[in-house]
Amino acid sequence: MTDKNNPFICADWGTSNLRVYLMDGEGSLLEEKKSDQGLLAAKGKFQETLGTLCQQWFIKYPTAPVYLSGMIGSREGWVDARYLDTPYNLQDLPNHLIAVPDQTRPTWVVPGVRHFETDNNSADIMRGEETQILGAIEHLNINDAIFILPGTHSKWVQISNRHIMYFNTYMTGEMYNIIKENSILRYSVDDSRPQLNDAFIHGVDIAQKGTSLLNQLFTVRTSDVLGLLPKESQSSHLSGILIGQEVTHARAHFGDKPIHLIGSDHLTSLYQGALEHLGHETHLLSGDIAARAGLNYLYSNQKNTK
Repeated sequence: MTDKNNPFICADWGTSNLRVYLMDGEGSLLEEKKSDQGLLAAKGKFQETLGTLCQQWFIKYPTAPVYLSGMIGSREGWVDARYLDTPYNLQDLPNHLIAVPDQTRPTWVVPGVRHFETDNNSADIMRGEETQILGAIEHLNINDAIFILPGTHSKWVQISNRHIMYFNTYMTGEMYNIIKENSILRYSVDDSRPQLNDAFIHGVDIAQKGTSLLNQLFTVRTSDVLGLLPKESQSSHLSGILIGQEVTHARAHFGDKPIHLIGSDHLTSLYQGALEHLGHETHLLSGDIAARAGLNYLYSNQKNTK
């Protein structure tokens, strides 16, 4: 078991961003730092990147272990931390951490989770979300739930008895950026941030009509050209259509149960608005809180620390 009297260092290391936390032995946050040195920006210099960001912590706490979750464990990351198969008991996650070799302090990377659909020969994967979900069920003290983790690649996850049973990934955030920057809609959608407003809800309602997404997307163009919506509302209109499509499809698999949303305040508020407009009960949890709670669980419950 780990020594709860000593601080530890942990990180949520994604594709674009890096968040590091200095935690005390009881899991309380002492200090945090945020950086744009995600997987892509670090360009393979992971040890140097972490050492620069955490230099003062490393000097002050020379034996503090390090726990890393997210894309840092991918094939392109520091070590390939492989995938664990569903159904997966999240409480076993501390027993499957992967050690980073040749480090002066214990440094551990969290594996991802994969799900296979045997009936249509398809699969899904996650990295980082498993740690946030572990933290959420510990923080909220729940065993069964439906979670949504909005983002570039949004995840819908079914948890039963603290096991990840099933999940779907939606490229909603990435499609928003691709469409906004590279399609005909770039002439209709300005750089304003999508808002939870009438234009967003209008997009959600359009997505419920059952017509093709390709047809629905063109309504952003026509509503601009014909002056049906002001240009400053078109980003919200486009976001509403895409999130509405995601929610419409996911509800067919996950039902109308209450939803726990994990993520940043702005993006989760859009999903909350769409879901509540469609009659869902929702609950919000900060992604930072969930990540820290999950990483603290790993530190507190890891048995093999060599």
